[in-house]
Amino acid sequence: MKHNYIIGNNILTVICDDTEIYQRINKWLITFKVVDIEQENNLLIINKSILRLILNNKEILNINLDTTDLYPIVMNIISNLINNEDNIVLHSSVISKNGYGVLILGTFGAGKTNLSLIAGKRGYKINSADFSWLAIQNQELYLKKGSCYLKYESKERILPDEDCNSAVNIRKVIYLIGACDGGKIKVDKVINYKHVIKRIFPFANWHSSIPLMGGDIVLPINNIYIKKFLVNFSKLGIDFLLVRGDSNELISMINDKIVI
Repeated sequence: MKHNYIIGNNILTVICDDTEIYQRINKWLITFKVVDIEQENNLLIINKSILRLILNNKEILNINLDTTDLYPIVMNIISNLINNEDNIVLHSSVISKNGYGVLILGTFGAGKTNLSLIAGKRGYKINSADFSWLAIQNQELYLKKGSCYLKYESKERILPDEDCNSAVNIRKVIYLIGACDGGKIKVDKVINYKHVIKRIFPFANWHSSIPLMGGDIVLPINNIYIKKFLVNFSKLGIDFLLVRGDSNELISMINDKIVI
């Protein structure tokens, strides 16, 4: 099985001899267009339980396949093919209403997906469910592409392509410390740009800071690109809020700002 995906200005070819693994990878990459163009400078090959990765004509991995490594490897590939001073891939969600986009950050399990689903019931579009390709254009922050694949409590769905591929203007960033039903809303605005950069940074390179189970190697990522993008982001003046509390009340708070 084989697919060629356009990711950024690059083409990634995925070749896999395991149907289940191939389908899993395709769900993560479904945001990106599939084309017939073949190139060999970016390859992800899985054959007989061996995973081989080539990026920009350089072999990065040749390891025994451990399925727990698949997700960080795919996220690392996407990041390496997109990241530069004007573009970045973040582990995040994006919701929007009336052209007002909200970027939601939070560690795994913090409640990003649940918050997005609640927002979806309140008239918001879910533009990104897991990873977001963000771009700075004309001194504005936009979602260029969002992840279409959404999984919550073992239930899977694919978000509408037109929602995940629309240019959403990000007007606010929410760092979700924790969501809890019935909890009192607490909001702290972070003003120090260095603190903002340090808060966001782990969501850009998390896949390169964890060990791979299939081999003794660390996935590469250009941290200078990430830093330069975040420095540029910090100059845009977008509200960066640390929040915790009840998810429904939080959506109401965001909605009030949009309506006003």
